[in-house]
Amino acid sequence: FCGSMGDRVGLCFGPYVLGEAPGLYLSEETLAVRTRACGERGATSLRTYTCKDGLEKMGDFIRSQGMTLCPGAWICNSGIHDGENDKQIANLIQLCTSHPDVVEMALVGNECLESSFSVPEEVLIGYIERVKAAIPIHIPVTTALMYSEALHHPKTIAASRGVVCVNLHPFWAGVHIADSLSNLQESYDLIKSKCGTLTLVVGESGWPSAGSPVGSSEATPANTAYYWKTFRSWVARQQSKHPHYYFGAFDEAWKSEPGGVGPHWGIMNGDRTPKSGIQ
Repeated sequence: FCGSMGDRVGLCFGPYVLGEAPGLYLSEETLAVRTRACGERGATSLRTYTCKDGLEKMGDFIRSQGMTLCPGAWICNSGIHDGENDKQIANLIQLCTSHPDVVEMALVGNECLESSFSVPEEVLIGYIERVKAAIPIHIPVTTALMYSEALHHPKTIAASRGVVCVNLHPFWAGVHIADSLSNLQESYDLIKSKCGTLTLVVGESGWPSAGSPVGSSEATPANTAYYWKTFRSWVARQQSKHPHYYFGAFDEAWKSEPGGVGPHWGIMNGDRTPKSGIQ
């Protein structure tokens, strides 16, 4: 499953496996091994969530592996005051300007308008404008919005350049796996109607393999394999200029979410082996 126009599936690259967690510096060698495993599963692009601890140095080996990168700067409320947001943005700008041939789009924050770590919308838009002004104009710039944020924050959408990025999760909608594709399509169409001339990119969409159910959504290995296959087929039909991103690459034990599904979103186990039914 390769990356010609129209079948470009990206993977959300959370690299912290087994006993690791954010804050750990990962060497270029370690990251290169893990990105290569993603390429072996058919990913043509990787989306990251932070521009520090080694992930700001991924450009060279992403290029050498024939993939593209959707780098993200982690933005949070505490980062406004301690300078961390500024550091993230500076690293994002450096990565985009040094590897303009590799970067698909620059993401300034993830779900940071209606979460426990939210920043004021005008602050986020200011960060987006800063990145837009500093990197090559052909690189799209936006933030990654959850579904409800995309419905409620037209000013943020309007501040985006080239693309709008929204995380769409049928699992959290509580639908049966058989209805997951129709739920994805309905959500995508609704948000797309609010994007004007901007291209809509799915920044996350996945299905966990273990944990408690949400409504009719059951977290099982079979459902993960089904949704991975279904999502890839959906992406191929979109004939999109940019990849859409499946969530996620690896199981990450450090994650906690309601119902215990947090560590189980990967198409690969922590040791980089594919889960049952994953091609």
